[in-house]
Amino acid sequence: GLGRIGVRLGEDGIARAVDLREGLGAATWPLLAEEVLRVARRLPAAAAAADRQAAEVPAALSHLLLREDLRRIRFAGPPGTLPRIPYASLLQGNVPPELVAGRIVLIGVTATGLGDFVPTPVSAESQPMPGVEVLANVLLAMRDGQLIRDLPRLPALLLAAFLAGVPMLWLPRLMPLPGLLLS
Repeated sequence: GLGRIGVRLGEDGIARAVDLREGLGAATWPLLAEEVLRVARRLPAAAAAADRQAAEVPAALSHLLLREDLRRIRFAGPPGTLPRIPYASLLQGNVPPELVAGRIVLIGVTATGLGDFVPTPVSAESQPMPGVEVLANVLLAMRDGQLIRDLPRLPALLLAAFLAGVPMLWLPRLMPLPGLLLS
């Protein structure tokens, strides 16, 4: 399979989301995590996107990078939460075969100073997460159906207005200090 690594950094430089589809002129390239699950035959039916046919793209739009289906990543924990095995130990036969049998194994660099490291909400800038571990978190979240969708704009606005309006019910009835503490 062929997939891309498309972690989207927020305005603050923190990696929180991925686009399920991306491409030039048409968003047809899937995430590497999706392709790994598809090749391993572990892609949940809910996550299996319909095969997209490359539509005829006007020449004026064929150079634009298009992204679709933004999802937030549900991280398993801070860096080092997911099990790691040194690749040299695996090659030298120091790892029992049953430890990796039937599992999806991702190979990547986790040593400080090598490879790609990105700050995440569970690590921030104090201890950036290796790119292969971010990929593993995306893969696990996709496999378990736990990639997070943003609430559509109208329901989000209504919920925010409701939450902003609720304190107005009790604030006029309270003295200043209890009202401040309760709010």
